[in-house]
Amino acid sequence: MSKRIVCIGRKINKDRLRHEIENIRRELKIIERHLDKDDDLQGLEIGLAMDEIIMALSRATDCYVIYSDGTKKQITLAEHFILSL
Repeated sequence: MSKRIVCIGRKINKDRLRHEIENIRRELKIIERHLDKDDDLQGLEIGLAMDEIIMALSRATDCYVIYSDGTKKQITLAEHFILSL
């Protein structure tokens, strides 16, 4: 019999999130500076800043799935998002 996912969860590590908020603020400032510029390099800078924000949120979040047999497996924030759709 195959295992089924019965629960998808996440737990925010508040202490870690407090630490990551400064990184997020810094990256948002980079995005704001480059929004009105129109060249490819600026688009790259915005993309990299967005990636860093996602990584900061990921570092502050513990995600997991629980299967029908009771086992629990840690997953990434991206996997959590996809499974939650």
